[in-house]
Amino acid sequence: MRAWRFSHSVFCRRRCTYTFTVLGAIVSVEAMFWLSFPCRMRRRTSLFTADFWGNVYDNAVAAGQYGPDAAPLGGVGTQIFNCMIIMMWCFVGIEGASVVSSRAARKTDVGKATLIGFICLMLIYVGASVLPYGYMSSAEVAALDYPALVYVFSSMAPGWGGPFISIAIIISILGSWLSFTILPAETTSEMADYKLLPASWGKLNSHNAPSMSLLIVGACTQAFLIILLFSADAYDFAFSMCTVAIVITWAFAAAYQAKWGVQNKNGVQAAIGFVAVAFQVIGVLFNGWSFLLLTCVGYIPGFFIYVKARKDYGNAITMGEKVCMGVISALGVLSLVLLAMGVISI
Repeated sequence: MRAWRFSHSVFCRRRCTYTFTVLGAIVSVEAMFWLSFPCRMRRRTSLFTADFWGNVYDNAVAAGQYGPDAAPLGGVGTQIFNCMIIMMWCFVGIEGASVVSSRAARKTDVGKATLIGFICLMLIYVGASVLPYGYMSSAEVAALDYPALVYVFSSMAPGWGGPFISIAIIISILGSWLSFTILPAETTSEMADYKLLPASWGKLNSHNAPSMSLLIVGACTQAFLIILLFSADAYDFAFSMCTVAIVITWAFAAAYQAKWGVQNKNGVQAAIGFVAVAFQVIGVLFNGWSFLLLTCVGYIPGFFIYVKARKDYGNAITMGEKVCMGVISALGVLSLVLLAMGVISI
């Protein structure tokens, strides 16, 4: 029911929703500030640097290959891959600023919001990941339950540290949930304006909110939450699936930037585009082919909606589009078959 409450919040109180989203972002930054303060005050430099430099034995222990206290962190390649997957989510700040750019009072604010969003997310991720190692060893941090940040701060500030971070995490999650309710609704609404979706998806209600888009977002969110009930590891499954789903779209955006740079003979933009494409593609492949196949299932209903929109506006489906839709649909059906056979697990 909470998914529908968020959709209703955006549906009826759009300005209030944006305010709460901003509040969630502020709370996240404030929480990191208060976390970094005791971390700096109680930091043990020798402990902080030991897990960075260490020695052959320490590295073997960290890789889970030797010693009774070995932490199964995997080899260097595995750890780099895990960092890449986390870094994917730093681009959410860029996406959020670009999606709602049409509602900005000044176009110059879009560029500022894009840069600020990326920097803030990067600082939060790096701070939350690195600072605890100045207070606890890597083995101690690895042994903590989720969310580890609560237990770290509770140990540094007994009595109030744990509850403070817990409340901050709750507010931050609510703000993020609202953001991810706004972003897909805003995106599908703009797609309707470009005649890529039926016109009903772009109709605004009296509160200037896209009604149909929000209803679909609420339904999809509810369906995804139900699927999580059948997952052995709900967090990792949701994290991996969402990463693949969003990175695919970013890879296409980066490919367009590379194409634009080549066509306009702008070497810098072309180089940035090609590097971004490589980064996104590698991230998707490292995340696992099973998640890539399962993502194809979500595109199948969208094809029917897209075909309807093309017919409504009198536009024909090209042969290239038919081939792409056929291949992706076949992969989606294949993933369901493999899931039923137990080859793919969620």
